Amino acid sequence: FSTVGGAIGESSVFFTDESPLNLHLKTMTDLVLERTLSNFQTVEPVLQRKIENKDRLIKFIQEAAESNDIEPGLFAATIMAESNFDESMISSAGAYGLGQLTKETVSELTKCGQGFNFNEVIKNPITNLKASSLYLNCLSQRLNTDTCDPKVWAAYNLGINKFNKACCGSKDCICEKPYAFIKDKLPLETKWHVMKVYIYSKKFSELNLNSC
Repeated sequence: FSTVGGAIGESSVFFTDESPLNLHLKTMTDLVLERTLSNFQTVEPVLQRKIENKDRLIKFIQEAAESNDIEPGLFAATIMAESNFDESMISSAGAYGLGQLTKETVSELTKCGQGFNFNEVIKNPITNLKASSLYLNCLSQRLNTDTCDPKVWAAYNLGINKFNKACCGSKDCICEKPYAFIKDKLPLETKWHVMKVYIYSKKFSELNLNSC
């Protein structure tokens, strides 16, 4: 990585406008990651390769997002960041499908007011989307914020217990700090995930999918 004007992890905030989202995200680390994405031109090629699958799934993505009060463009960005719209993806950590859900995560959804059968979640992409959108919404409630807050995206990727522990020292605490103040405590993979969601959501807004 080229740090271009500062070291990775520098706490100064850089932003192109005064929206809360940009104030959350535009730290030096984010600028480095965004530049790296741009340099390797990973965003547009992925969108082009996955456009056919996206079009096939877009109706279900919209329905799942709207049923849980999530902006469709944000939810599409989350799915793209997690699985690149690959319904059959299985991670080394045992996460399955479009939303990359683990058995532990699916079992936690009963706390969100709806239970899902894990075998159905891993076999049926529509069920996977419904469970993923419910989980994203549930995380926003547990963090006492909305789904456009990058803390929610980070917790989706890392897991709520690990996220809370990184933020405030206990899996049972409620993280009240802004994302910009806790991001350096998070794994690079999680910060990378947040940056991808941020960039992809902008791309999907250009495709007429409402986003944050």
